[in-house]
Amino acid sequence: MEASFEPIGPEGAEELSHFAYPMWVEIYAPLVDGGRKRVDEFYPDWMGPETVRDHISQGYRFFYIIFRGVRAGYLSFRADGKTLEISKLYLLPEFRGSGLSSLAMEYIMESGRSEGCSAAELVVNPYNSRAIAFYAKHGFEEVRRIPEEGIGRPEYLSVMARPMRVVKRGCDGSAEGQDMQGNGKEGGQAPRAGDASDVYFTRDLSPEGLKKVFERVRGTLKGRICVKVHTGEAEGPNIIPRPWIRELISESMPGAHIAETNTYYEGDRYTTESHRETLRTNGWTFCPVDIADEDGAITFPVEGGKWFREMHVGKGFENYDSMVVLTHFKGHDMGGFGGSNKNIGIGCADGRIGKKEIHTAEGSSDMWSITGDELMERMTESAKSVVDHFSPGICFVNVMRNMSVSCDCEGTMAEPVVTPDIGIAASLDILAADMACVDIVYSLPENGGKEMVERIESRGGLRQLSYMKELGMGSGRYRIIDIDNGDAVITAEEAAEGIAPGWRPDRYNTFPGRNEIRKGRRGSPRSFLSFSQGFPYLIIFEASPKTPMMVLYSYFVGMARPIILLNIMRVISLLFGG
Repeated sequence: MEASFEPIGPEGAEELSHFAYPMWVEIYAPLVDGGRKRVDEFYPDWMGPETVRDHISQGYRFFYIIFRGVRAGYLSFRADGKTLEISKLYLLPEFRGSGLSSLAMEYIMESGRSEGCSAAELVVNPYNSRAIAFYAKHGFEEVRRIPEEGIGRPEYLSVMARPMRVVKRGCDGSAEGQDMQGNGKEGGQAPRAGDASDVYFTRDLSPEGLKKVFERVRGTLKGRICVKVHTGEAEGPNIIPRPWIRELISESMPGAHIAETNTYYEGDRYTTESHRETLRTNGWTFCPVDIADEDGAITFPVEGGKWFREMHVGKGFENYDSMVVLTHFKGHDMGGFGGSNKNIGIGCADGRIGKKEIHTAEGSSDMWSITGDELMERMTESAKSVVDHFSPGICFVNVMRNMSVSCDCEGTMAEPVVTPDIGIAASLDILAADMACVDIVYSLPENGGKEMVERIESRGGLRQLSYMKELGMGSGRYRIIDIDNGDAVITAEEAAEGIAPGWRPDRYNTFPGRNEIRKGRRGSPRSFLSFSQGFPYLIIFEASPKTPMMVLYSYFVGMARPIILLNIMRVISLLFGG
């Protein structure tokens, strides 16, 4: 994905002010007292033509963000050789979720580095949680607050800052990376507050790859071990392949149990009896599976929580000394993305009390009444109770494969996978594990992660990361260790390098559950014809408004490969003699 940046001079101030106005109304009207009327009152002082010209005279640089020949947004910053002051970064709604904001941030940061800046700073409205989460993802933290008397609500603005990696030249002209304290850095992520956590990464999506990366984080496990994994609704197509987990447990954790809880919604896993039937349907029969809330709930304390002092979790979790959080990393309809935080935040809460505490406002008849930032925060506080209970005997393994924007709770009704498979990431730091996966998805070449990014940002999912940081669940700074290449330290961009856009089924995809007619779900695959896996062909009708195609798959030795794409009308004509 490529973007360019068009400089704006004083003569362009009026045009820029007109261009920026709708974005300011959309973003700030819901955040300030008085709504749009109040925005109209303070806008001239912030982005009026005279204000823009005055800022340019003070050394601020303004640029349009150009994507595919179109103005997608604008940015502004000032670099004085010491501090990079980020003044503006806005995108039009139709370009959000595309990864452009991260490209623009990198352009700003690189401009600051080139002028020797050792720190970056910005000011943000404290109610703009989406912006705060974005900045936190890029290493910014709140360092102070300044009073704001001209707007009304809020009463203050947050100042966020981060150190920067600058480039100093040696006597021979070679470049040496330095952080703001002068410590040499060997590439990788720019320094953030706190110690960097290791995230081990492999592109080997196989049982061998899973075992290899798990070996790097298993050192703190002891005693009785449970593996918290999403076992899926009946015939769900996207869960981590069972053969992988069977090998992992039998070879690396003999005697370990899988642990799950019942669902809050009525479905295949609502009761213990139906849940066990679903486990049999999905083939989770190779080791003991503990439905942790089968005998009710207990509480784990929540330290420093905003919403909870304790969280109700499945009683069975008290029987274990250590936990492996083995997560299918994917999108999520409410959480934006489902990583390790969601796996245990929702997945360890018991099905009757804990999940209700997370999802349903007291007295509400809508079981899903809690959404947005509050949902992210409640889910994260629940996850913190589990992390604190098992720490240090807990590790996190995220499998970035079959990443539908839907959760595995949606089973056969999940949206079709379009995001390419990436690899497996593992860490002893839950925040580092999830943040690295999010960063790699954002870094996929040629806009390959667009659907996932849109789902994350449209649901406010980045709040999971910033709130984990606020709760002290991780440092917010990580380094990716590439175990495929001699433990080289790499960036998220390098982890994503060479991954072609579009999803391609691997040999573990046999599409169980897609071999049946589905009703009432626009945009989901529906079988047109069904045959057993032993028969060589299966036609799947992809009923997507964007790509109305029929896909013919060939099954050989359990391997699904698309071999022919046919126009729907042509297929119907051929089948029915039209």
